Formats: sequence, structure tokens, C-alpha cells
Amino acid sequence: MFITYPINIDYFIPDVRLHIGDLDSRRYSDSIIRLAMLEGVKSLQRRWQNRYLIFYDEMVVSPAPVDVPDGYVYAKVTQGYGFIPSGLKPNDVFRNPFHTFNDPGSRVISQEDETPIKLSAGLILRKSQISSSADAFMSWSDGDFDFSNISSSATMRSMYENELSLLDNYFKSRLATPIRDSFAVLRF
Repeated sequence: MFITYPINIDYFIPDVRLHIGDLDSRRYSDSIIRLAMLEGVKSLQRRWQNRYLIFYDEMVVSPAPVDVPDGYVYAKVTQGYGFIPSGLKPNDVFRNPFHTFNDPGSRVISQEDETPIKLSAGLILRKSQISSSADAFMSWSDGDFDFSNISSSATMRSMYENELSLLDNYFKSRLATPIRDSFAVLRF
């Protein structure tokens, strides 16, 4: 399933392109990157306790209660019923109304959450590239010529494992990094 229409996190496509090295848009179309970003958000939902959700029409509750604020609709989300922004299209990403965000910015994805989503989308794109290129990773020789594309496979696998390591380390450092490097500077 390709998502051929723009969604509300399309502003993030150039960042993902830069991350995976597809600067000239030769390898991936916007619809493939869009799909990878959505799958990246989905893959992070469990770790983030559904911090971001993906809109589908059946979420909206009708008839809505009378106290719905302007610019919002009443919808069923993972933790219950809440107010979400109106005007969302299917596959738009929105912030879970039951989560508190440190960045109340105007972007859908909080600035602090851009890195894991970018890494997760990169993992999905790299895995798809490895899977679709599997038959090209071979070596052969005849009496006169030798050909080997095994090193390309190893490089792609190494890039995938590096992305996975970066994502794991991102979450480990977020949980384990102290506010101060040393408490020796605290004098009473």
C-alpha cells in the first residue's frame, strides 16, 4: 500500500532522505518514504506508549458531545476518548491527547522525537533495500572473468546494524543520562 497523497508529516521527508543518503530522490519516491515514516511511528508506539497515533476515519465518534472545543473532534484513541485536531486525513500522525509533551511546538512531531523516527524509517528503508537486492548479492566466475557483489551485501547489512545500534543507544542514553556529569560541583 503506497500513500500517494500528502500527509501532515511530509515536512519530515527531506530529513529522512538526508539521513539515508537519497539526496537526489533516485532510490525512493516520496510515497515510499512516507510509508516508511508511518511504519517507523508504528514501530515506536509500544516503546513510547502510543505517544503518536495514526489517524483513521473510524476513530471519530459521532454524534460528538456538545463540549468539543473549536478545531477538534471527539475520537477514540488507545487510552480512551479524547479531543484530537479536526481536519486530519487518513494516515496523518497526531499527538496522543493523553501524553504530555515537553515541546508544545507547531510541528506534529516534537523536535526531541525526530531522531528516533528518522532512525526507525531508515531501518525500514534499509531492510527493504536489502530484501529487494538479495538476488543481486552473488559472486561468480568463469575462466576469464570474476564478479563479486558480496561486499555490497556486507556494507548494506553493516549500515542496517549501525542504524539499529543508533536507535537502541538513543533510547538507552535518554533513560540513563544524568542531568549533571558530576555532583561534586554542588556545594552546600
